[in-house]
Amino acid sequence: SVHSINFHSSVRDFCSRTLTLLDEFLGTLELKHKDLLYLHDHELFQIVQSGSFERQQGSVRVNVTKKGSIRARQPQGAEA
Repeated sequence: SVHSINFHSSVRDFCSRTLTLLDEFLGTLELKHKDLLYLHDHELFQIVQSGSFERQQGSVRVNVTKKGSIRARQPQGAEA
């Protein structure tokens, strides 16, 4: 919905302000996190599956850990 409102609105130009704020936000993240990666969804999937992904500049290794599922946990003594 954010994309629809900001980039496809015929009511008002929300796009210009949104792009300015997005540029500031991403710039701040880049300053704070020098190892920040920008990924497509297929690259994220590849990282989750293998812990790394290939780029034109070479392979990027990312530490991936698996945590327990929240849905699988039930309070002790609770019936399933």
